[in-house]
Formats: sequence, structure tokens, C-alpha cells
Amino acid sequence: MSPDNVYNHALNALARSRCSLPKLRRIKETYKDQIDSERQFERIANVEDLLKTLEKRDCISNDVFEHICNELNRTDIISTIETGRISERDTVYYVPSSEASNGRHKVLPEVPRDADVHAFEVISCQIGKKWKDFARALGIGEGHIDELQATYRDRTYEIVIEILKYHKNSSDERYWKIFLYSALEKARRRDLSRSIKELYARHGL
Repeated sequence: MSPDNVYNHALNALARSRCSLPKLRRIKETYKDQIDSERQFERIANVEDLLKTLEKRDCISNDVFEHICNELNRTDIISTIETGRISERDTVYYVPSSEASNGRHKVLPEVPRDADVHAFEVISCQIGKKWKDFARALGIGEGHIDELQATYRDRTYEIVIEILKYHKNSSDERYWKIFLYSALEKARRRDLSRSIKELYARHGL
């Protein structure tokens, strides 16, 4: 198999790798300067989106490829490049942006089917500097807020995901959404509260 085919199969395998939202966010942060677009940064919803964005900007070097492989614990893919041996499970899926055409790849990011996952992602991406006010409105103490900031530094997305999961798991199932909407409004994000209400309504909840 030619080196180009080996490389494309390796990209295919990497694009199909599973990646949690917090880990994807961390990897995206590493390449934020290369992505060079806040809108595109937020639209990247999976590893495939990230690879296509970096490729479009001509930023996929050997170091970048190996770094992402290591972050996703896919050192087997690095071995694929070195040995030229392709795993049978790595069927063609990834389409390089230079070869993409209408109908051959997704333009919009995937939307989570689970309503809570979708809502949490929207809030975490859009809450911005109001996250502390939001946390206080949900009853998170100052000590925990300081600890969250020290642990995650400026990774607001991951901080808010943890806050939301804690709120849902520690609240009465009948009322946790009501408190969520109220907290967003107290944090002066009525627009976001309205968006989340509409999101749940679309899911029939």
C-alpha cells in the first residue's frame, strides 16, 4: 500500500476515535490559535471535525498527528504509519477536505440526541464570564468555585459541565430544570434560559 493510502487510513482511524466532550475541548484549546475562529472552534463537535479544520488550515504536521493520537490513547495508529499495516476495522470514513464535495461530508456539527447532553453543551459553550454568577445561583459555594477555577484554570466549558452534572444529580428530579432556568436568569442570561427552555420543548420535555 502506498504511503498516501496508509496516511489516509490512519486519518480515518483517528477520525473515528471516541472522545469525551471535556477531552475534545482540551485538545481544541491546544490548537485554538491554528483554528483562528471562535465560531469554528465552537462548531467542532468531534475528532473528525477537528482534523478537517486543521487540514483545511494546513496545520496537520507529524507532531500534531502524534499529539492527537497520544491524547486519545491511539498509539496503535502511530504504529500503522510506521509499519504500513492497516487494521481491517479501519474502513474508509474520513474524507480529506481537499477531496470533499457537496453531499460527501457534514457541514453542520452533530447535535446530541440526548436533551440534557445538548442543553449542557449549549450552556457550557455560551455562559462565558457569567459562569461564577450562574454557579452561585445554583448554590455552589465560593470555596468550590475557587477550587473549580484552580483545577480547570480558564477552561470554562469543563467547569460548567461539572457544575451542571452536580446540579442535576443533587437536585430533586421534578424541579432541577426550574432551578436551572432561574439560575441562568439570575446570572443575567435570560436569553440563554429562553434558549434552553425552547431546546427542551423541541425534545418534548
